[in-house]
Amino acid sequence: MKLLVLAVSFLLFQASPARPSRQPARQRTQPAVAKPESRPLTEFVPNDAVLVMGIKPAAILKSPLAGSIIRQSGTQSEAGEVLRDLKSLTGFNPLEVEEAILFADEAEVKRVTNVRRKLATRNRMKNLGIAMHNFHDAYDMFPPPSGFRPIHEGKLSWRVSLLPMLGYGDLYDQFDLDADWDAPQNLKLIEQMPKEYLTDGVTEEGKTSIHVLSGLKTPFAGNDPVNFRDIKDGTEDTVMFVQAGPDKADVWTKPGTLEIDSENPMASLGNIGDEFCITTMDAFPLYIDSGVSSDFFKAIVEHQDGTPVIWNEADREVRNHQKDWIGILVRTAGPIDQKAILDIVGTLSAKTAITKSADGRWFHILNLSLSFPDDKTLVLISTEMANRFGVRKTAPDSNSLVNQFERLRQQSDLTIVTSPAAMDAASTTIGASQHLPALQASMRGGTIAVNWSDPSRDFAAGQMQMADRLSALQLESMLKGSLMMGRAVWLESLRKADLATPESTEVAAAFMEQVLVSCQDDRVGLKVEPISDANILSTALTPVVRSAIESHLDGRRRKKEQDREWPLKRLALPLMAYLDAKGSLPSAAVNEGLSWRVALLPYMNQKELYDQFHMDEPWDSEHNLTLVPKMPAIFKSSEVETPGYTSIYVYDEHGAPFGSKSPATPKELYGDRSVAVMFLAAPDKADVWTKPGGFQFNSDNPRAVLGTGTCYAIHLNGIVRQLPPDLGPAAMEKLIFLKSKSRQPASKISFDDEPIDFSQ
Repeated sequence: MKLLVLAVSFLLFQASPARPSRQPARQRTQPAVAKPESRPLTEFVPNDAVLVMGIKPAAILKSPLAGSIIRQSGTQSEAGEVLRDLKSLTGFNPLEVEEAILFADEAEVKRVTNVRRKLATRNRMKNLGIAMHNFHDAYDMFPPPSGFRPIHEGKLSWRVSLLPMLGYGDLYDQFDLDADWDAPQNLKLIEQMPKEYLTDGVTEEGKTSIHVLSGLKTPFAGNDPVNFRDIKDGTEDTVMFVQAGPDKADVWTKPGTLEIDSENPMASLGNIGDEFCITTMDAFPLYIDSGVSSDFFKAIVEHQDGTPVIWNEADREVRNHQKDWIGILVRTAGPIDQKAILDIVGTLSAKTAITKSADGRWFHILNLSLSFPDDKTLVLISTEMANRFGVRKTAPDSNSLVNQFERLRQQSDLTIVTSPAAMDAASTTIGASQHLPALQASMRGGTIAVNWSDPSRDFAAGQMQMADRLSALQLESMLKGSLMMGRAVWLESLRKADLATPESTEVAAAFMEQVLVSCQDDRVGLKVEPISDANILSTALTPVVRSAIESHLDGRRRKKEQDREWPLKRLALPLMAYLDAKGSLPSAAVNEGLSWRVALLPYMNQKELYDQFHMDEPWDSEHNLTLVPKMPAIFKSSEVETPGYTSIYVYDEHGAPFGSKSPATPKELYGDRSVAVMFLAAPDKADVWTKPGGFQFNSDNPRAVLGTGTCYAIHLNGIVRQLPPDLGPAAMEKLIFLKSKSRQPASKISFDDEPIDFSQ
């Protein structure tokens, strides 16, 4: 699939005007100097590699087939968007990448498998944290550990209460909320445990080791409902729930908590190994070393003890942002823009600096190491592998994976060679493996080669070595069945893509019939013979490519929305902490000289930065200006590139929550959940984050104040709503001003003439 996505970039390079060279003109006029030939990429692949994959993007993108697919799919403009994404993600012009090789030895495959396992855990824990926030948004409280609402107390777990927030409303409706968790109707639902509650090492169906805690002064230890206002120690420094050891697993619907022994709190988590995963109250999942002190553990699980939490920021960053890719080698036609690559790698973590090895060969960031052996070659591998890495000094065995790969890549555009060790360590899965559980373990390695650019050669050829004849026959049968099902799905994709004509239907069906599967002894072979007419293949692949492009762009749009909204939700938490501590919100202009954003710093774990400000000086004093580049990431606005600038604003006006003459109190804000406390304006409204003040309401064109583009309203309970572009004056007033008539002139606003409609 990634091969197909790469192919779509070809069109934009054909259609785009030539880009100016990065080199100065005086350098281009100088005579070319012969450079020594670069070493073959396979020299960098270790002899003991268990997995080698190679692709030749330039050959693929220049092929007639790539252009034919783009033309038939009608996705020229969308292909351009995908290309821009590829360039921004990789730093490479795909048309200049002659070859890229991915490789791993056995130790590296095991490392990647472990990182992916941890990443999957963190994703599940984050989803649960977001569900907790959504529950809080709806009910102004977290779900009690033993049942939601008094009538259901003690009957079902908090995990059941979260089901509607996780997208399992139908399952939630099947529970008898008036009955105990082990009542007959509820017992039947245990086996339908959502995937979000799956936990490492727990194999018994319907059990999870994800728990909220009690036994110490934790948020869920008492009987009263808990909300964000109760988290006095800071949401970033307080545990919401943990993934304990598998020996602490229990039925997911069973009410209650995991009780922590105050004398030996870490032992209460069970067999957690070297580290365990928590989710903090701001819905951030992270792994913690199991060797932390009891005092530290108590500090993060108790929410009102006032004990400061001192994190090892460097360790936390590396531990929780490890990258899971295997070794990468890239060879380009022209010199690599090394600065651009380093800038992209540097964005992997804003907190972890790039360091250089003593010998100058490697750049290190997080758990990655980057090197440029020559001006056209890049190596990116894990730091663990870098310690074992080096240019091969001895020739590999003639039958090694490296030599198998070398033979295949000479005549292929995509080549994969793998060994049993790679398959076992990576836990590779295949379709229908749940029906044939022994089949996966019977795989002994395989090869595949795809020829995209030369129509005279077989389009694809592959072979899988199995443990015995029986396993080979099983795999052959499964692949043939999958091809039959795949043919039906493929033809349906033509229909959904509005490409189902009599000609295209016949061409696609004929192409699928060219995929041949055979079995000989303990080997299974797959082959697609040469396709002389590029239109046949492009007609068959067009719906797949269109679907891949649309899926990529949809995913990018969803991620863009999530990246924009999630920091805004988190910004509501320090607001509530400030509100409860001070008895009112800060003014839009603090001491008439600094922004309300500066006042929030101590409540978002930025006390050290707060103490650096000269509060008796204006924002643009010589000293305070030096702090502008230190803007916390939570104020970073999507699409605002200028350092120290944000488009998150409040309204500085009488009757608005941040009105400088009379900022809102908790009673006023918690009694009026319709009012928005902050707004994310369009990027063209961005300004220095320390600058005081805010917007003023314009009754003639209230939406224009927020700029041109997508804007959001942020409520105190964390709800974020996109503002329709044509939102009228009365609706905007309801968002901006508190309803108390004593806080604003009666003639200013009527609250009954126009509803706030966010449906657009």
